[in-house]
Amino acid sequence: MTSDSPVYFHDPGSWFNSQEGVEISYSALDWVEITMVAPIAEKMRESRLRWYGHIMRRDENHPVRRALSIPERPKGRSRPPATWWSNVQNEIRKQNIEPQTTRSRTLWRKCTRRPDPK
Repeated sequence: MTSDSPVYFHDPGSWFNSQEGVEISYSALDWVEITMVAPIAEKMRESRLRWYGHIMRRDENHPVRRALSIPERPKGRSRPPATWWSNVQNEIRKQNIEPQTTRSRTLWRKCTRRPDPK
């Protein structure tokens, strides 16, 4: 059986505009611009650093602060896994932030906040 009408295949990264009969393709970067939100990787970094600041402002005897001093278990021969702590340390080193900055909440927020694109 044959048909003279065109057949449209739907791509998962595209939307079909039925009024104009045109398929519009959006990439992940297009969605960032359309929704006006910063990329997820930047928001995850911001969240990690925000939590680090929260922990460091806690009392030394608080369970969360004491958990940071628990020694890690010995690693195997392969590459060590990326942990929350190693990611935080890398971010602080990359952004050249002093650990004492965590004491001032407003200054810490200024150093770590990632604005959404306008």
